[in-house]
Amino acid sequence: MQGKLELRDLLEDRINTLKKLANNLDFDYQELLEAENDFHKLQIDLVDLENNVMQSSREIGRLLRIQGTLELEEKDLISVDDIMVFVKSYSGGIDNTNFYYEQQSLNVNLAELEYQQKKASAKNPIKFFEASYRDDLNDTFRKDFSVGMGIKIPIGLAAKGSLNERVIKIVKEKNELDELKFELNESIREIILQLDVLFDKHRLLTTILKESNEKESLKKYRSIEGISPLVLLKVKENIIKKQQIRLDLEKEIFSLYLEFLDLNGLLIKSPLVNYLSSQQKFMYP
Repeated sequence: MQGKLELRDLLEDRINTLKKLANNLDFDYQELLEAENDFHKLQIDLVDLENNVMQSSREIGRLLRIQGTLELEEKDLISVDDIMVFVKSYSGGIDNTNFYYEQQSLNVNLAELEYQQKKASAKNPIKFFEASYRDDLNDTFRKDFSVGMGIKIPIGLAAKGSLNERVIKIVKEKNELDELKFELNESIREIILQLDVLFDKHRLLTTILKESNEKESLKKYRSIEGISPLVLLKVKENIIKKQQIRLDLEKEIFSLYLEFLDLNGLLIKSPLVNYLSSQQKFMYP
């Protein structure tokens, strides 16, 4: 949003400069129309961005129970270079401590317990055991008191079928566990490949921006006698747009980085670590 606000101010200067040149015979009105269209499109984009910032601020405030304006502290925010080093050096892999893997493991354990419970139940022939007393003066005590016992008679195929179903369920849950591990590893591998491409783009764009230093570029063009102010504005606009592309790359890198942490189960693994900090300090034990 900050980048687009800077670009908005620049487009306003460009439109004002073009309007001053409108009386020239060789004036290109098409250029003025394009500048105004760019300005209006930017205004619409800013409305969406401001709304996104407001919604994010409200959501964070609700989660953290904080009222009032929230500001992002960028002092210790992890850099793209830090993210690249972390991702390339991390080799934890998927194990039984991973949240998603552990969650599916519970389904396997539950299926095994259900099998054991059904197996134990099939071995127990007694369904119920009860005693009763009927107070009837015309009957003797022996007739008044009775004992009853129910016996389960398992039908061979039915009992085996029920157990087999639970064995099948165990196998199914274990297969899903193996499949989940494979999918997690594949997703992480895909994210790393995407990040490698974004790291290369970011590194290249950073080099281009350093080489086309804004102050030096403007100083160089201003030294040219008779240069149009529109050219100077265009130089500055190009630099801002390149900076905006770099910010978009950084946003994409941060999003994939968070997804990488999530799939590896690091976001909820104890002790909790602030992976958005350049120091990566422990937050909670």
